[in-house]
Amino acid sequence: MDPVKDSRFFFDLKRKFEVILEEVEKKTFDQKDEIRELESLWEEMFELAGKNDSPYFQIRLKNLKKQLETFVKNKGYEKQEFDRIYHQLGKMKQNDSVEFLDESLRNRLERIAQKHYSPGDMISSEVVATSKKGKYYITFRCGTIYFITDWSSYTVLKDLDRRKNTVEYKGSVYRIFPSAFVYGLSEEEYRNENFLTMNLLVLKRESGLEFYRFDTLGEILQINEGTFLKGLKPIESSEMDKRIRNYFRKAGIRYYYIPV
Repeated sequence: MDPVKDSRFFFDLKRKFEVILEEVEKKTFDQKDEIRELESLWEEMFELAGKNDSPYFQIRLKNLKKQLETFVKNKGYEKQEFDRIYHQLGKMKQNDSVEFLDESLRNRLERIAQKHYSPGDMISSEVVATSKKGKYYITFRCGTIYFITDWSSYTVLKDLDRRKNTVEYKGSVYRIFPSAFVYGLSEEEYRNENFLTMNLLVLKRESGLEFYRFDTLGEILQINEGTFLKGLKPIESSEMDKRIRNYFRKAGIRYYYIPV
């Protein structure tokens, strides 16, 4: 991993995204090919942000994706639709590329920020005292169930056998959470090899790796830790895996909390 090289490549992709968007704006006919290319560029940028452990850019990109999806759904080739996308692109500034620095250096910057700035003050990297802005949490959906857990750097493994409850990774065997029973697969579905694939979210904890099956990665949320803990509600022990004791509700969605 080369954070400097990745940072340059990220902003090259961003500029290409802007150029293609400008071409779409100039034309009035169907833009399926260009839209697909915009979506492909977004995926590359999001992958780079994830690889370099940058929740700052992941949040920016999630907001950009929402605008792009609304744009495509509404076929909204009007100036205000383009303005919303340009606005999200404008929030990703090259002088914020410090977010691609390695984790240890970012932690040092955070300590410096907390020492020399009052809570809520920002330096050029937008490092903010955590007591003011809160912790990061990552969300994902598995089947019809939503989960939330403390954020950490991660890797995504794709197209694995959905029926498996363990995975071999770099010479070690790990349990997968939640188990395959979360899908309630029928016998017919178990025999359908094309249906039976899954993605795994590999979170890199201080205690080691954790593996979570998912269908969709959700937002990376930044929530004050006290607010989050107060918002946790207990669940019945029989309702979910014994590891899950609480849920957190946001925007009408119940997220089951996976403690570290």
